[in-house]
Amino acid sequence: MIPRQWREDFITSYVERHLPQQGITTAPILLRRFCTMLAHQQWATINLSKLAGSLGIDGKTARRHLDLLEGLYLVRSLPPWTRNAGKRLVKSPKVYWRDSGILHALAGLPTLDKLLGHPLCGASWEGYFLEQILGQLPQRRDRESLPHPRGCGGWIWFIEQPDGQVLAVEIKRTLSPKVTPGLTESMSTLGAEKAVIIIPEGESYPLSRTVTAPSLRHFLESTF
Repeated sequence: MIPRQWREDFITSYVERHLPQQGITTAPILLRRFCTMLAHQQWATINLSKLAGSLGIDGKTARRHLDLLEGLYLVRSLPPWTRNAGKRLVKSPKVYWRDSGILHALAGLPTLDKLLGHPLCGASWEGYFLEQILGQLPQRRDRESLPHPRGCGGWIWFIEQPDGQVLAVEIKRTLSPKVTPGLTESMSTLGAEKAVIIIPEGESYPLSRTVTAPSLRHFLESTF
């Protein structure tokens, strides 16, 4: 069976059999739409009331669906940073599909060419990277380890290390990233002395006195 068909069958089995077995009474076609809408909002701070309204269900039902998907390890939500919270911090968790293949299937992206030309490409890339990072963290720190303050230049992630130091993490698809004002401001706001901008491949190199650009592989090997 080709991977694309396997992913489609996996999604179908969940919305038609596994989720209803967990007590979900929403029609399978609406469950599929719910999952698809989550896919198209990968990394968004989900407004469940608005999403529920577009499906004709109530907000509590949508919350239950989301909680169940998270409990089944299909989606993940990352909470906002809470220490020294400032005016730029978001209040809601960001939600994303943990498996890139399932995300692509739900979004109707069967090939690499389709993905590269789609607005979800960056979100897919970031989701894959963060899953690799979170997989290396001690289980007790998993959900608390990559909160998401919003700097003026985009989304910056933070890892609170065992010694209390904060490491800022930004993920880019380019091999030649730049230190943005958003990263610098976020580091200052939340007291991160060092930062990394993770790139797809290549050797690590410094971008400034406090910021380096490692590949994902090098970052995982040197950090955990």
